[in-house]
Amino acid sequence: FQIAQAFTRLADWHLTRGDNPQAARATLEEIVQRCADTPFARTAENRIRQLPRDEAELQELRKPRVIRLPSLRETAPGELPVKASAQETADARTEVATLKSRLDVRPDDWKSRIRLAQVLAERLGQIDAAVAELGRVRQLEGLELGLHAEALALEAAWRLKRTTDQPRARQLLEKIVSDYPSTPQAIAARRQLEVMDHPETYRQAPPPPPPPPRIVVRLPEPPAV
Repeated sequence: FQIAQAFTRLADWHLTRGDNPQAARATLEEIVQRCADTPFARTAENRIRQLPRDEAELQELRKPRVIRLPSLRETAPGELPVKASAQETADARTEVATLKSRLDVRPDDWKSRIRLAQVLAERLGQIDAAVAELGRVRQLEGLELGLHAEALALEAAWRLKRTTDQPRARQLLEKIVSDYPSTPQAIAARRQLEVMDHPETYRQAPPPPPPPPRIVVRLPEPPAV
């Protein structure tokens, strides 16, 4: 027990203070070898599977996860993204390759898989491939309800803004409301359904006309007496 506890603390130190996932992995592997066929070894093996591969991934995992309520903001269906530059497209493809390599090692890494879906859809325009990744996320065991709702909300947003498949978007929104009513995504989904059902109510008024130009008349100076 003392050996496992000491190595566990050392692994935590490597992660929290040293930002060194490789050293943490080596430390946990010591527990597996020294305490084979014990609960300590099985716990260490589980932690090894969840470790980030490098410091860059560690820093990314530390970033707070933002709930994507803006993905269902009230905008007109069919809104197309601005065409990306060649450099932006190349950067997106590089990120896709990095994320896929992570998922080859840890297929249950839902954060990387959701990020992969976002890059595919929002930066490369590959909606079908992105939806397939979201489907894999929803198949993971033990996934919290909020993540199921988030995956549906992402697909609904893409269907509304990047395709013309409004019927499919409506099905997804209604599923969020019916299956996950207590999630933040359900609040946004209800709002979006109201916009779709009553577009005239939520249509933005045209901007007011600009003020008339200001005309300044300068009178000539009176002659000197």
